[in-house]
Amino acid sequence: MSVCESVRLTSKPRCSNDSGNKQPEGYLKLLEAYLEQLVDDCLAQRQRKDAIERAMIDLIRQLREEDPRIPPSTPGVINDKNIARLL
Repeated sequence: MSVCESVRLTSKPRCSNDSGNKQPEGYLKLLEAYLEQLVDDCLAQRQRKDAIERAMIDLIRQLREEDPRIPPSTPGVINDKNIARLL
């Protein structure tokens, strides 16, 4: 479970009027909608980041085929993603 999803799950019960919250229902609905937008944005951003990382790894592997001087990844030291970030 990502941080974004855990925020969504842990905050919903706190926003309900059952928890002793004395805010107007319309205000709570507005806050819930805003939270949903933020969580959706967070998840979309994470997906974009993951896609960029995959593209970087693919690119470094292609470059390594063309130029053998690019070092391979070393488990526990540096991986392909970080080599791509350096280059």
